[in-house]
Amino acid sequence: KFESQNLIPDERPIQLGDAGIVIFGMGKIGTTIYDLLTEKGLNHIVGIDVVPEKVQGHRDQGRNVLNGDITDSDFWNRVYSNGKVKMVVMTISSHYSIMQALLEMKQSGIDVKTAALHRYEDEAVELREMGVDITYDLYSEAGLGYGQHIYDIYRQQKS
Repeated sequence: KFESQNLIPDERPIQLGDAGIVIFGMGKIGTTIYDLLTEKGLNHIVGIDVVPEKVQGHRDQGRNVLNGDITDSDFWNRVYSNGKVKMVVMTISSHYSIMQALLEMKQSGIDVKTAALHRYEDEAVELREMGVDITYDLYSEAGLGYGQHIYDIYRQQKS
């Protein structure tokens, strides 16, 4: 055999360790969720992002973030979990990428509670048809938060 014990990074197993929650996509939304859950005492979280520089930036700030492309079947072939993952949270903006990742998860036999963002109702329907447990309307929720912020500022000015 010509196999080497020194695997290149793209061939190494992806160790999720004791993670109970895995966040796919560590942009602004994924980072906010990661930090909120950590502040609330949930310490067994791992983030996954496709951009190596972003991953390093998160690591430099003390977050447990790994590099990987969740739309690639090779990623799922390399993921190792000790069975403690209870939830996957998808914060990726591309509906196509979320659907591809869900397909890869199903083909890999991964069956955990799943949450995903959507922008349009037809996307929410597709997500639920793929077995997503929690769908979250990004625009409606952002509007509620923004509206509350405007209300709070307006009320402060009136006082």
